[in-house]
Amino acid sequence: MVEVKPKDLYQFLLSDCRYGYTRNNHLMPDGAYYHAYTYLPELLKVDREMALNTAKQLCDECISMELIQFADGIDDENGNRAKAFKFIEEMLNFIHNNEVHDEWKPYNYDNYLENKALDDKPCYDIYEAEYMGYEMKNNKEDK
Repeated sequence: MVEVKPKDLYQFLLSDCRYGYTRNNHLMPDGAYYHAYTYLPELLKVDREMALNTAKQLCDECISMELIQFADGIDDENGNRAKAFKFIEEMLNFIHNNEVHDEWKPYNYDNYLENKALDDKPCYDIYEAEYMGYEMKNNKEDK
């Protein structure tokens, strides 16, 4: 067994996620999320304030560093966008379940909501083309 100071664990978890966002492959940041899920409850037992602040910063940074890579809501071959949504929601649950004032939202929460809303928008515009007597018409509004 190794003893890790709460501030060091905070830094390890943040740097693990930051590294994961740069890799953005089939292993990372999912591996970093696993570490956060595992060690935040342990940190909570030792230093409640540090655990909640860590979860808040992890939530903020996931929105600003990971979701930004999926600004159009597509091109997610490894499922990392969906995993980022789950991670953000898990961090919010952790915070709201363990904080006296459970109304906290990240400063960039509107970016999270905007990215999530992309799931309800069509990915493609469908057109009928006028060619050899056919009329061109955008069918997007028909959806």
